[in-house]
Amino acid sequence: MANLSFIIVFLSIIVTTFNRGFLSFAGILIAVSVLFLLFIVYFYRNKINKDVSNSETLALYSLVVSYSLFMFFSGGIYQTDFISSAILQFLPLFIFPVILSYIVPQYNFQAKDRRLRYVFLLLAALAFRILIIIASPSPTIDVFTILKEAPMKVLSGLNPYNTHYSQVYAGVPSNYFAYWPVSFLLQIPFVALFGDPRLLFAILEIGSALLIYLIGGRSIVSESLSLIYLFRPNSLFIVEQSWLVEMEFFFLVLTFYILSQKFSSRRIDKTIFGGLIFGLLVGIKPVYVVLYPFLFPLFKKVKKFFYASVAVILVTVSPFFIADPKIFFIQTIGGFFYSNKQNWWIPYPRAMSLNALYNVFYNRDIPFFVTIIVVLAVLVFLVKNLYAAIAGYKKNDEILTAVLLSVAIFYSVFYILFRYTFINESYFVTDMIILWMASEAGNKKNKYREK
Repeated sequence: MANLSFIIVFLSIIVTTFNRGFLSFAGILIAVSVLFLLFIVYFYRNKINKDVSNSETLALYSLVVSYSLFMFFSGGIYQTDFISSAILQFLPLFIFPVILSYIVPQYNFQAKDRRLRYVFLLLAALAFRILIIIASPSPTIDVFTILKEAPMKVLSGLNPYNTHYSQVYAGVPSNYFAYWPVSFLLQIPFVALFGDPRLLFAILEIGSALLIYLIGGRSIVSESLSLIYLFRPNSLFIVEQSWLVEMEFFFLVLTFYILSQKFSSRRIDKTIFGGLIFGLLVGIKPVYVVLYPFLFPLFKKVKKFFYASVAVILVTVSPFFIADPKIFFIQTIGGFFYSNKQNWWIPYPRAMSLNALYNVFYNRDIPFFVTIIVVLAVLVFLVKNLYAAIAGYKKNDEILTAVLLSVAIFYSVFYILFRYTFINESYFVTDMIILWMASEAGNKKNKYREK
């Protein structure tokens, strides 16, 4: 059990590697196994051996394995530009020796060389993402279309929630925008200047990787985890499809970083700053409101954080809600409560969820109220136990790790039951697992130094 976390992250990656996040019996089995193992760590985390050197070895080998899979699954499905596609096919192969250098004893490299290697790989990850954007200039997916056109609707004085978008799928409605306003407000300069919303996603992913590295205490383990985050199989597919998951994760990991002890500033009140960033996250998807009780143990000035985040939410959401309350509610919240028949164009039967599996055998969905009861019960259990557990922690880093583990478990439960769980939701679960592991690595490094 000493390094169970690395088994967990590997299995969470495998869930979406071979099926692009669509339903498979093996995928469901592994997803359930990941949740089971997370609970094992949750209940027995104080008894798990925390050997630093062994963790480093496993982290480095995990990076090599993840990148090896990345080389086989590093493209999209709508690539039309030949040159960029060809470069994208072969460039990962040439960088593989650099990845292999991580399994060479690290004392053979000077600190400067290790930093240059890490920076080089960050730039390579960004280059890969730019290449997939060039290779797939017009992916046939509704998310890309609406994220590209919504900012221009705003600049034209139109309400993105009460307008029509370019038709993507024959017979499918083209008058909906399911996300909250921050999702397109931040895209305005990128779409206006470059005509593509995905460049922002690529930049934010590199930012998330750096934050993972910082939260992990700039250790070799956190460096490996940040690179695993960037070089997972199908990670470029996520960018190609324009899914918001990595944009959401950036604001989430930035919130945790600001509220942690690793962020310090005499000029900035980190409680207010963290609240502003968290408000942007909720302004993308309201589902993140449930994180409030998980975040409160990280700081003392709860009211400041809450008011700052609510201010951002009100400023970004209110204009569009006031413009047409009914349309805004139906498109961003109410539609998720519709039956599968009402949202017939969404491939629910192919979702990576227990609901889809239940549908295969019984040709009907798990009753929605059952799902809500289970999710709320897990939420209450995790929050209650979190507040009880942190009373025994003396350091903020330990509290942060406990919070991140609880959040990872919550979203694992939530998405395994959610009707809409596809590759992007599964990716977010892996994101949270990697972030939790980075925080744990930071704790290990601090304890090792104290000895």
